Amino acid sequence: MPSTKDIYLVIGGSGFVGRHIVQQLLDRGDTVSVLDIVQRYHDVPFYSADISDQEQVASALRRSGATCIIHTASPPAGLSDPALYWKVNVDGTKAVIAAAVECAVKKLVFTSSAGVVFAGSDLIDVDERLPPPERPMDAYNESKAKAEEAVIAANGKNGLLTVALRPAGIFGHVAFIHEDSSLH
Repeated sequence: MPSTKDIYLVIGGSGFVGRHIVQQLLDRGDTVSVLDIVQRYHDVPFYSADISDQEQVASALRRSGATCIIHTASPPAGLSDPALYWKVNVDGTKAVIAAAVECAVKKLVFTSSAGVVFAGSDLIDVDERLPPPERPMDAYNESKAKAEEAVIAANGKNGLLTVALRPAGIFGHVAFIHEDSSLH
């Protein structure tokens, strides 16, 4: 049986994690588009959208033909604006899920955070069954936990397969792409 390659839409593809994912997908020859509020690419189809607006996300999904969403959009940890975290991480993720179900997307990969289960002490030999603590570490991780809950609950809706990844301590080299396409 012939396999078909996925077509990717990287939500938050202009951010730190998203840019690396987009580059990896391009390097291996995949078809990839970016949905974000900041355009950093001139050689990749780009869709500017508010991820908390289901119709804007659905429009990008239809235009891109995406079969797999990689959702990396999030304000950075450490801000003092819980409402922004909730709008992007919770409302935005719910809108992404609804648009994915509406457009019959097959796969959704959500970037959560290891902080969603951190309760102040080392975690050893844990897996996805470990629930978030009753008192979240901060607004960022609380919003990521709520978004993760929605992603997991959406698994199987209209054939959508979902996964929530919990990376810890994301760091690395970053090159800034300026309007003139030069790297700095």
